[in-house]
Amino acid sequence: MGFKKPPFLHGWVMVAIASIIPIMFSGVVGLILKDTNLDVISQGVVYKKSEDLSHIFNYFTFGLLHVILCLAITFYAHDVFRNSSTAPLTKIYKKHHISAFLIVSVIFIAIVQLLDTPLELLSNDILWIGLEKIKTNQLLFSNICNPYQCDFRLFDIMPIILVIAAFLPLSAIMLAIPHLVEKVDISQDKEPDEIISNFLNEFETLYYLLVGMLLSSGIATHFYLKTPLTTIDASKSNNFLNMMNATFSMWSIVYFLVLLMVLFFAYGLVSQKVRSASALNYIFTNTQKFKEIRTTINFHFLIKKKSALFASAFTPIFMMAIKQAVN
Repeated sequence: MGFKKPPFLHGWVMVAIASIIPIMFSGVVGLILKDTNLDVISQGVVYKKSEDLSHIFNYFTFGLLHVILCLAITFYAHDVFRNSSTAPLTKIYKKHHISAFLIVSVIFIAIVQLLDTPLELLSNDILWIGLEKIKTNQLLFSNICNPYQCDFRLFDIMPIILVIAAFLPLSAIMLAIPHLVEKVDISQDKEPDEIISNFLNEFETLYYLLVGMLLSSGIATHFYLKTPLTTIDASKSNNFLNMMNATFSMWSIVYFLVLLMVLFFAYGLVSQKVRSASALNYIFTNTQKFKEIRTTINFHFLIKKKSALFASAFTPIFMMAIKQAVN
């Protein structure tokens, strides 16, 4: 008999949904900004007399920390899987992780470089209203593709690296979660609370790591959106600053939806496994215990027993509220 493969398909579905969420938001933003262009956004922008390079320095410094954090979380997710599985399963998991990471990264780069989307307008093009005025380092901030009729600067590499770095732990965690569901022991000698609690105790470690990674992504996004203030006077350019704050709010909601999706999807997998176990044992055992389990394992149980886990999904929203209060 061979070993049983974990349901990596569910992990791939989670990765796909997480990737689609910002694309869906891009479509919504596109309807709002249908007739908006860079000339309209740049109206009313006032530039400083001298450059404040601290914004660039802060972004690059935290960007490095973000990459290190993403690598550390990825290694930890692999350790969680390896410690709870066999060597052949771990090898398959690593192959799926590398495949998911490469596919999502390639698609992301293709969308950013080839498609003119509202997401690109808000998260890239609009920043160059201020960044193109920087005179200190022309190699980093000037367009190196002018002869080829394209728009690319060396500075653009940094946000691409940071986003791709986030894909690494994101895909690792989402592919590992279905394996934790597969390990859930559903038997009539266990109490309903024990069944779901055993799963959540392992799941919450990976989930909190995901929260930390997206929190780091949110902070990196904050520093990234402040880079145009190197040349733009924020106190005299309210419209531009409001647009940057709105963009940050959009990304905070995206991170929140990703966390909420992972929470509900994982919980749904556990509930589905309980239903399957109940149907499988129907003709063999008394189903009273399974009915009790199915009744107990519901969304109310998650909020009641793991309120901190549920509340952590709102971390990006809390961070957005704090930022708005400070500004």
